[in-house]
Amino acid sequence: MKDKIVISLDSSWANSLRTVKETADLDCVYGYKVGFYLALTFGLTALTNRIRQSAPGKKIIYDHQKAANDIPAMGDKFAKIMRLAKIDHAILFPFTGPKTEEAWIKGCQDEGVDVIVGGKMTHEGFASHEGGAISPFSSLIIYRRAAVLGVANFVMPPNNYDFYKSVKDDMVDYTDKDPIIFSPGFGAQGHSTNMYTDVPIIGRAIYQSPDPKKETLEWHKKLFKEKE
Repeated sequence: MKDKIVISLDSSWANSLRTVKETADLDCVYGYKVGFYLALTFGLTALTNRIRQSAPGKKIIYDHQKAANDIPAMGDKFAKIMRLAKIDHAILFPFTGPKTEEAWIKGCQDEGVDVIVGGKMTHEGFASHEGGAISPFSSLIIYRRAAVLGVANFVMPPNNYDFYKSVKDDMVDYTDKDPIIFSPGFGAQGHSTNMYTDVPIIGRAIYQSPDPKKETLEWHKKLFKEKE
């Protein structure tokens, strides 16, 4: 999955399906990320079935924006829905403490659903030093707990090298797995380089393009050429 792109489908169903069909044959596309907008509108299982029909072999990532903030007991229920919908990866942002984090991660793992854990978001005003409620250290602890539970895939902003490096360095003490970093925020949120991510997640810049296939290829070339 490293050095490939995930396309985020946060548009209308017609536009999302057009994007999937036009990019399904690209080797540089790892898969598609869907969120609650399409899932709650059309039903998650119906949605994933249509995507798999158009893009067999591509992975489907579900981002509930932001799952894993309810009580621990809801983790198993969420995980069962992920399995029934044949989700490959579920993104969790467990801000509500270690018991919820553990329950939701283990719930997904028990159902055979891979977990991508986030602890830091891309928008301005999220972190405590920006007026938000979550400190960088609290975010680091979320990633650390996830690593101890066997998680190897993480999501974080691509534009903060110090934080990226602190997480990567910290993982050495808690897991023998090589962490893979997914990062949103390219294009519409202003990020245009790929110095601090393994798997960029790109949405509006691709699905709003008149030619999603061409746009995807151009983003891949630009991002990973800069990484060389």
